[in-house]
Amino acid sequence: MDKGTKLYQEMMDGLVKMSRSCAGASNLRRGKAPGDSSEQLNLVLSQLSEEQRNVLADYLLAAYVDGIYDTLDHLEWLRCVKNMSISLEGEELPAGKYEGLSYDFIGRRQGWEWPCE
Repeated sequence: MDKGTKLYQEMMDGLVKMSRSCAGASNLRRGKAPGDSSEQLNLVLSQLSEEQRNVLADYLLAAYVDGIYDTLDHLEWLRCVKNMSISLEGEELPAGKYEGLSYDFIGRRQGWEWPCE
């Protein structure tokens, strides 16, 4: 496997790992949002059951995943329409080698294995 492909897979797998949790969802689960401007949110959270906080946290985490997907989808559009390329450590990443940035992300989140090289 060439270095660019390996770096692309590592980048995508890093995004998948990152998408499994986010600080905001973790704070909601605990029922305490940090920061000076969180007083109103903490008041609302204190009135919710653990189950309700978990539902809200799952919703926030899904929005976080959507944001990663939407960003990758836009980068894919730029790659296809505007000939954008992505490089890492001086290697151009083969973003179009598989299904494309956003679909590779979703596929890997759902357990899709990288094709054997």
